[in-house]
Amino acid sequence: MNRTSQVDLSLDDLRLLVAIFETGSFTAAASKVGMTQPGVSRKLVRLEHRLGVFLFERDSRHLRITPAGARLVAYARDTLDRFDETMSKVDCEADIAGSELRIEASTTLSDFLVHDWIHGFSLENPGVKSYVHFSDSVAVEEDILDGTTDLGFIGRVPIHSALRYQPVAKDEVVLAVPADHPFAAQREVELEQLRNQPFITRSRSSGAVGTVSSILSGYGVEQPEQNIVLRLDSAQECLRAVAQGRGVSWMSDLPFRRGEVDGVVPVRVRDYCFERRLYFVFTHHPQRPLVLAFVKWIRKSEGLTAENS
Repeated sequence: MNRTSQVDLSLDDLRLLVAIFETGSFTAAASKVGMTQPGVSRKLVRLEHRLGVFLFERDSRHLRITPAGARLVAYARDTLDRFDETMSKVDCEADIAGSELRIEASTTLSDFLVHDWIHGFSLENPGVKSYVHFSDSVAVEEDILDGTTDLGFIGRVPIHSALRYQPVAKDEVVLAVPADHPFAAQREVELEQLRNQPFITRSRSSGAVGTVSSILSGYGVEQPEQNIVLRLDSAQECLRAVAQGRGVSWMSDLPFRRGEVDGVVPVRVRDYCFERRLYFVFTHHPQRPLVLAFVKWIRKSEGLTAENS
């Protein structure tokens, strides 16, 4: 027991202990702190070895905290609360005008929403430096987990338990076709009519294509095989290629709703609605005040409430 006075505990150690106590399992704690279940188990064993005491009793079904563990969890909670409160005060006192906001977004959100949000936020917070990088949804999630970006925006179903996802908008995936395409006059086509159409798609994985495939799969239907003739980097480039008559493309309806498209017509597939939610994504760890302020501004500008989350 005397060894405990000589052990240095990190904030990550304390957060892990609290997560295990609050969730009651290694698996749930792993999701909460962004680790694997074996990693949590190993880290707890090493911590107990360093302290020289057992913090939790294990059996095949339950984790039960020991008296020593209960005392350490109480200390951990108090320490983390005081640390977060102190850091919040320090950050809030910093000059927000000199702060930097790192944002990463899938191409649809970057092209049609994120830049507008940043512009509006910057008008109310002059001097904030925003850096925006566009990528595919998978890369956005990976970069947030790695800590290389503060906040991400994606257009696909949430999959990472180590990340927080909050709905920020809705859109519908439609088939973008040239204005002189035979489909343009119909405005609605049968799924089978898409077979052998020349498709323009993204060079990276596309949330729009994933949405179509996922919804069709839910009906037990496969998307007709695509004749991909061109792969491009962004939604804007795909729209331009469609307008030039080079093919058709799955696309968010956002640019059509905003009236920003010339020479391209949105077409829907009969009997199917490819609607999806768009999310902003960040970690479970405490966020910088600037990040929280930006999220709050978006929620207010989009009319989002707690019930929308």
